[in-house]
Amino acid sequence: MASYKMVSLLALGLLFAANLYLSEAQVGVCYGTKGNNLPTPQEVVGLFAANNISKVRLLEPNKDILTALKGKNVEVLLGFPNGEIAAFNPSVADKWVADNVKPYVPDVKIKYIVYGTELSRNSFHNSFTFTAFVNMKALQDALKKQGIEDIKITTSLDSSVLIPNPIPSASKLFPESENFLEGDGVLKFISEQNAPLMVNMYPYYQFIMRENETKLEFALFTSEGNVLSDGKLGYQNKFDAMLDAFYTVIEKRYPKMEIVVAETGWPSAGGVEASLENAKTYVTNLVQHVNKGTQRRPNKPIQVYLNLFDENQRDTPEVEKHFGLFTSDKKIKFPVAFSSSA
Repeated sequence: MASYKMVSLLALGLLFAANLYLSEAQVGVCYGTKGNNLPTPQEVVGLFAANNISKVRLLEPNKDILTALKGKNVEVLLGFPNGEIAAFNPSVADKWVADNVKPYVPDVKIKYIVYGTELSRNSFHNSFTFTAFVNMKALQDALKKQGIEDIKITTSLDSSVLIPNPIPSASKLFPESENFLEGDGVLKFISEQNAPLMVNMYPYYQFIMRENETKLEFALFTSEGNVLSDGKLGYQNKFDAMLDAFYTVIEKRYPKMEIVVAETGWPSAGGVEASLENAKTYVTNLVQHVNKGTQRRPNKPIQVYLNLFDENQRDTPEVEKHFGLFTSDKKIKFPVAFSSSA
């Protein structure tokens, strides 16, 4: 009887440990490469191991990075970049998969192909919306033809697809956004695969653009109480309000669809309220918050991705070069509990 109890307790312990691991591994990194001073892929993979980073988003295929990830226990979101969309068509899908996916699986744990780095409302003109669904389906077909069954296709949106409204439950898509996601079957395609929708979500930019309705404390998770009321729901931070706005529009169509925050963060330099202290505050509070869920989906862990490096060659405003967690010499700016279940 004692041995039976011991085995049972051991089994329960293993089950608890497995569930704990799943709940902990919610924070990943976006591995951008637009810098002339970044470490080698082998060095970066070493950073992953040293910091318990088990999820990475690659914004575009990179042979050296994918090779360095072979045999590593790191889940990969493989990006299909915006810059390749215009020249892509179904006839070259087989070659894209053969070049960028086939040589690396199963040694590299590619989980999703993310069509588009960050699709915005301005992307959604008629020709684009039609070709997006066709191209995503072509990538799926190419994977199957090459014997790859367990990689799903999704896409990544930015917050501009929503009509601005501070109240999450009142959120709506712009007509062109709705046409892209619903009218042309993109959401239905994602749902049929049981894949999540990806969104890039930055409370920092909401604070900059809408300071009258987004205070710094609300953006940084430091408000002492609820700042925003939405019926019976109260919001103490902008992140939850933004994510619930997306849930509002998605749940009307696909109530079980998950959303992954595929990019977020706070800049440590280069702009208004861009400081190391504010970046630390945002990231630390976010990491502590992800397992709590949002008001619409309480206790449902949120998967988020933070920018890995500052990138000095981004063709963007200066502030966008300073969202990284690590400096180019591989030093982390402040402690980040990538596997914390706090």
